[in-house]
This record gives sequence, C-alpha cells and structure tokens, in this order.
Amino acid sequence: MTARLGDVALIQRQSVNPNKIDPNTIYLGLEHLARGGRIIGHETVGSAALSSSKFTFSAKHVLYGKLRPNLGKISRPTFSGVCSTDILPVLPGPHLDRDYLAHYLSQPVMVEFASSRAAGANLPRLSPSVLNEFEIPVPRLEEQRRIAAILDHAETLRTKRRRLLASLDSLAPRRFDEVFADRAGHRVPMGRLIDEQQIGLDRRSSEQGADRSHGYIKMDAITRDGHMDLARLTYVNASVDEVSKYTVHNGDLLLNTRNSRELVGKSAIFHGLPCLYNNNISRIRFTEQVDSRYIHAFLWSREGRRQLESRKSGTTNVVAMYAKDFATISVPVPDLEEQQAFSAMVAAVDIRRIQVRRSLQLDDSLFASLQARAFRGEL
Repeated sequence: MTARLGDVALIQRQSVNPNKIDPNTIYLGLEHLARGGRIIGHETVGSAALSSSKFTFSAKHVLYGKLRPNLGKISRPTFSGVCSTDILPVLPGPHLDRDYLAHYLSQPVMVEFASSRAAGANLPRLSPSVLNEFEIPVPRLEEQRRIAAILDHAETLRTKRRRLLASLDSLAPRRFDEVFADRAGHRVPMGRLIDEQQIGLDRRSSEQGADRSHGYIKMDAITRDGHMDLARLTYVNASVDEVSKYTVHNGDLLLNTRNSRELVGKSAIFHGLPCLYNNNISRIRFTEQVDSRYIHAFLWSREGRRQLESRKSGTTNVVAMYAKDFATISVPVPDLEEQQAFSAMVAAVDIRRIQVRRSLQLDDSLFASLQARAFRGEL
C-alpha cells in the first residue's frame, strides 16, 4: 500500500514570534542539521538573537530541510524547540512510524527527487504542497518499525566507523602537540629547511579533461584535514620540459598557496603515481635535516596553524601564502631520529586510515542496498 505523504503525515508550520518565546528555548537552523540526520549542536532563542518568526517542533517531528543545497538534511530531534522556517516540521500520523518516515525521505533517490522538484531562482526550495504529494509505501506499523530498526542498526555501525576515521584523520597533529608542543629546544626558520620550492603548472579549465595525458592535482585535492584525495584528479597535456619541472613524487609536501582565507595554507604529503600540480599549489622538498611528514604534522599542529594564519595576505575573497612569508615560520627541529620515529607512526596511522575509509565505503554501499530493498518490501 502506498499513500500521499500529506494523507499520513502533517507538515506543521506553526509560526511563533521569537519575542514571545522563552530565551532559553532551543533553536535549530539548517547549519545545525547534517546530512544523514545528525544534529550538530544548537543555539537558544536568546543566544541566536532571533528577529523573525520561527516554526515550533517537538520530539515527535521529523525535521526536513527544504532548501536545495540542504535537501538531505533530515533529522529526528529528541527535544522540543523552534527552528528556521527553511526547516519543515513533519508530524507522522497514527499509521506512520517517525523513524521509518525519516529513513524513507533520506534515501538518495528521494533526495534527488526532491531536488528536481525544488523551485526558485536564487535559493530553490521544496514547497510544502509538493512534499505533501510525495508517495510513500505504508506497510503495517510493525513492519515499518522492523525496517527502521534494521536501518538504524546499520547506520549506527556507519557512525562508529566515521568517528574512528575522524579520529585517525586528526591523530598526527594531535600526537605532534602531545610530543613536541612547548618543548624547549632548537628552532629553525622554515626557509633554511627547504631544499626546493616550486609553484605549479597553470592550465585553464578548457585545457583539462579525462582525455589528456598527465594527472593534474588542483587545490581541492588537498582536503580540509590535510590529506590527498586523488579521486579529484583531473588530466592535462604537458611538454617534456613541463613534466620535468612540475612532477610531484612520493614524500613531496604540497601547500595550497592561494584560496579563501580559511583554506589557504592547507597541505598534504603526496603518495601515488607521479603527476603534475597546478599553480595554486607549491611543491616543497626539504633538506636532509628534516622529515617531510614531521613538517606536515607541525603545519597542522596548534602552533603551526597559528603561524600560518598570521602570515596570510590578501583580500576578503582571495588570500595567498607567499614563499617569503612561509619561509619565516619558526620550526622546532628535534633530532632526525626522533622525527623519523614520529614519521613511522604517521605512516602506520595512514595505512589504518585507508583501511577504515575502504570499510566505510563498503558500509555505505551496504546501507544503500538495505534502503533500496527495505522500501521495495524485500527485507
């Protein structure tokens, strides 16, 4: 049996003036909802200094983000409060389980369908009337709860794996802070530790594509947490001289030298088949005095981030990290043997991180399969 969502659930847009609400009331905006359902913190009516009307919600609702960039932000709160009017509180009726509804709406196929139905020029939104027309399979309540429990269990396993991956992603700089932060000892300007520094090859978008000869790293391949994402690799053609000058090899440090303020200065150690890199990235090779993994961990440590931040230059939109400023960073330099021991630990963590990431990809595939089977009545 299938039904219109509007026949088995109610989109409750009960608007309230923030001036008439207890300032300690919890407030959720779209920024507090994550894809996958997690609620990331909250504010209060008082701390958010709300000035426009909001919707009320309770622990019985499903919260549905209706803006196209935020479709897929579908959460199950465990508390009452008020939310942005770009979030629709959906109250399941007596024949619809809340957890089942949240899982159904969160399917990639339903998120894509919702995106295709959003309307508006600048910020496309899904209208409540359109959401009401969505078809949803409605088996018996006992079956809905069984399906939701299976999917909740699978999601719990994925969540644990994601937390482990996040911990591994940040382990090297955290360990650096534990071992080397605030240690008295030998310090050297970064410039004296650099053997070679080279800005990359400039290629327009029209000169990039899968039919070209050489892998080409752009700044989005350096992740926000200091790793390489070679799935983002594109390809370019290059002369023999350009290949000789702009090839990156295992162990090279890649520094993003031009980007938005929060992203400029991110770095990663390259590992993979030799390829080229673009002109928003600087390839850095170090003297025998230091290990590149050690320097990389330093750049992501608390002190490293502070020194990088103080050396950024530019406008509101485009910020640069110039070589002359980067060279003035003061680096603590312990014995090479100690650096190499730290580097070996980082290498072991990287291997484990890759294993966990692959397992998470399998978890994601299994979850997608379970979702599809569940709502076809095959579980």
